Amino acid sequence: MIPENGYHFFGPTSKLIRIIHKPKMKVGSRLAWIYLLIAGVTEIVWAVGLKFADGFTNFFPSLVTIIFIGISFMLFATAMKTIPIGTAYAVFTGIGAAGTAVVGILLFSENASLEKIFFLLLLLVGIIGLKVLDGKETSGKEVDS
Repeated sequence: MIPENGYHFFGPTSKLIRIIHKPKMKVGSRLAWIYLLIAGVTEIVWAVGLKFADGFTNFFPSLVTIIFIGISFMLFATAMKTIPIGTAYAVFTGIGAAGTAVVGILLFSENASLEKIFFLLLLLVGIIGLKVLDGKETSGKEVDS
């Protein structure tokens, strides 16, 4: 525990050592969920970008992909300051996976079987369930980073 003045005695000689303590950046629970949602959507963008980048042989799609990877992970990391890692990662990858599958169906004429749609909806229900449970468990508490 660091005292409010930022000083702490420790060590065998009990020397006074200044501890630089950076205050935690609080991200409100609602804002964290918005960041996580946007991070998931940007994951869809960079996943589709990988398809158009063709193994990073096409410059513009490769550049867009790399930029959106950075944006996606920055937003994801910011959201995890408030949302527990297990919940955040499951929701982040769930949005990306489900969204990319839907884009694949719509843009690339991938198979849209009844079974595939059922499991995409099941994934969506799981994401919503994690959000609902997170609101009950954390009730605005901050996660140590």
